[in-house]
Amino acid sequence: MKIRKLICILLIVCHGILIFAACGAENAAPVDTTAAPAETAEVTEAAETIPPPDLPKADYEGYEFNIVTRVPSGTDPWGSGEMAVEELNGEVLNDSIAERNRRVEEDYNIRIVQTSSENAAETAKKTIMAGDNVYDLFVADLFNMKKIAEENLAVDLNTLSNLNFKNPWWDHSSVRDLSIGKKQYFVTGDFSFRSYNASWIYCFNKQMIEDFALDNPYELVRTNKWTIDKFSEMIAGISADVNGDGVMDQYDRYGLITERSNTLGMFFGAGNLVISKDSENYPIITINTERGAATLEKLLDFMNNTNVRVSETDKFISTQPDVWKGLADIFTDDRGLFYSIVMYTVKKLRNMDTDFGLLPMPKYDEQQQEYYTWTSPWMASGLIIPITADTERASIIAEYLCYVSMSTVRPAYYEANIEGKFARDTESEEMLDVILANRVYDLGMLYNWGGVGYLINDMTKDQKTDFVSRWEKISTKAQGELEKTIEAFKDME
Repeated sequence: MKIRKLICILLIVCHGILIFAACGAENAAPVDTTAAPAETAEVTEAAETIPPPDLPKADYEGYEFNIVTRVPSGTDPWGSGEMAVEELNGEVLNDSIAERNRRVEEDYNIRIVQTSSENAAETAKKTIMAGDNVYDLFVADLFNMKKIAEENLAVDLNTLSNLNFKNPWWDHSSVRDLSIGKKQYFVTGDFSFRSYNASWIYCFNKQMIEDFALDNPYELVRTNKWTIDKFSEMIAGISADVNGDGVMDQYDRYGLITERSNTLGMFFGAGNLVISKDSENYPIITINTERGAATLEKLLDFMNNTNVRVSETDKFISTQPDVWKGLADIFTDDRGLFYSIVMYTVKKLRNMDTDFGLLPMPKYDEQQQEYYTWTSPWMASGLIIPITADTERASIIAEYLCYVSMSTVRPAYYEANIEGKFARDTESEEMLDVILANRVYDLGMLYNWGGVGYLINDMTKDQKTDFVSRWEKISTKAQGELEKTIEAFKDME
């Protein structure tokens, strides 16, 4: 089955860590800041052949293992049901979480409970600073993880021998991208399906591709011709005032349905980084490369063109009760050629009559070796062990929980979402191999030193192209704040 092929490929991706090259010092020879590809060789029956972790045996005598997660809401539908469920209900993903927890609970004689919090960082601060050992793990969005870590409330995971981040059930991209120096305070892996949901992708309307006699996007990806220039060419000439009222609004047709974060998603997809790492794994700013500036010039040419795209920043969309439904409705009504979203949002297209396909972000040009996928930090989950926890117990359970998730939650996620809801054709499943092979996290978004993480989003929102002047205004502050962070991490070593 295709699903087994996807799982096997992802297992191998987890074995290979993407390596990002760092920029040299000023006046040094230019250094390529694009990501190196992960190996994606197919392995037969991979999940069954990978040995379990080498962990101590333990009987925790019915201990209540408490995990803090984020509360879902209207503006944050990604908040959690991923760590515990109330009961079996016949839904494959729900029941896989129950099965995972049952195995962990039986093997270590614990009871896993989930505590929902509207603000995981505040919950951590209140309980940990009070010295209360009430929570064993915190699992929430990466912004909350970063806040907990910078308050010195999290254990450096690299100091815990029971955690082995070389194991394939951990997301090696997150290990690489979210560490600073020798410190690793939070990470993600198979315990969480939200990092897959947080992958930035494109959907396309297959009927419109045919109606406008456009190139097959799947073939463009396969032949390395799926580039920003080709994308820009395809969306030109699609938009039209369908109802003839003389204004472009939610009732008309567009080449691109998007939001401000799409500029970032495509920036990363083109092999650029806001923050890279130096040879000692400390962050350096690389948003301001010639390639980065050239990429933004290409992207903003259509992201700022309201005759080509419709966005959540447009007044006729932003004033709707549900902005995101307003954008989705344009696509499901066959009035959008391409639609930039995170994978989670694809479920909103479930009832669309016209077939659609999934695509990775376009490359910068045909010379770029790999396709890259930005993982949205607002949606992806990280894991932290608080300093008040029993680190021996917490690390054993975290490692084992993630290990068991590899053979329960991960395949269930694909079965429930990719086979059943996301992919409507075998080509989309093939594209998912590409989408999930080279994912990117970026510390610049989390720390936002001097405003560098939000610079691109802000420029897109303002419909401006003044990247150079904006960068010059914040560069000194950004570098200064970055250096303070590095010094703080070095002081902890």
